[in-house]
Amino acid sequence: MSSDDRQNDWSHDPSLSGIDFARLQALQQMASQSRGKSQAEMMPFLLSLMQGNQGGAQFSASEADLIISAIKAGKSKQEAAKIDQMVRLFRSAASGKKR
Repeated sequence: MSSDDRQNDWSHDPSLSGIDFARLQALQQMASQSRGKSQAEMMPFLLSLMQGNQGGAQFSASEADLIISAIKAGKSKQEAAKIDQMVRLFRSAASGKKR
C-alpha cells in the first residue's frame, strides 16, 4: 500500500461511521489539500479541526478525536508524534483562551 493509499484510507476507518458522510467528504477534501505539507503547513488544518470548524462542517470534540486518530493510523510514529504535539499545543492554547 502506497503512502497516498494510507492517507486516503483514514476516511474509511470504521470508528468514523457515526460522522455524517457530507461532513467527512468536506474533511477529505481538506485532507487532500494538506497532503505532502510540512508540519507548519498542517497547523491551520489541525487548528481548524480542533476548533470544530472544518470546510464549513462542525465537528464535536469527540468527532475531532476520532478523526485525528484515524489520520494518525496512516502515519509513521514520528509523524503521529508530531500530530499529537500539535494537538496538545492547540488544546493548551484553547483552554488558555477560555479562562
